[in-house]
Amino acid sequence: MNEDEEKKTRTVVANRLGEAATMAALLERVLARVRAGGAGAPGVNVVAYSGGVDSSVVAACVHRVFPERAVAALGVSASLPRRQLEQAREVAREDIGIPLVEVRTSEGSRPAYVANEGESCYHCKVSLYGDVLEDIRRHFGASSRPHEIRLFNGTNADDLEDPTRLGLIVS
Repeated sequence: MNEDEEKKTRTVVANRLGEAATMAALLERVLARVRAGGAGAPGVNVVAYSGGVDSSVVAACVHRVFPERAVAALGVSASLPRRQLEQAREVAREDIGIPLVEVRTSEGSRPAYVANEGESCYHCKVSLYGDVLEDIRRHFGASSRPHEIRLFNGTNADDLEDPTRLGLIVS
């Protein structure tokens, strides 16, 4: 390796180390926010989980902070493709290690969801979050009060600006 190539290599390595340090610092800030969201409170930390990137990152963070008090909840209905269900199970089990609770959801029985008049995301989330909370209470005991269940989701800052993301109103 000549001197120019060596200098370029050192620059690339330094840049990548800087990026890694930035990502590590960002991760620590995210973990601190997750910790603050459930610190000292009894109960369970539930991630509204789809197996996609956003909810998987949230699930990994919540599980890392609360390994004994974290669970991913996946809404399962006719609107969830079989392949997506299998992928979500695999990611939860093999990549994250978080317990997965599969919740049968009923959004298809809601006329407003079926009508799909621009608010189906809202009606889906109403159904999903209601069914998830009911199922989690059953799973962890009838004494689980709403304040003992903290619900995390994979909302992005961009989602807050998107007028079609009406499901965020529910969360």
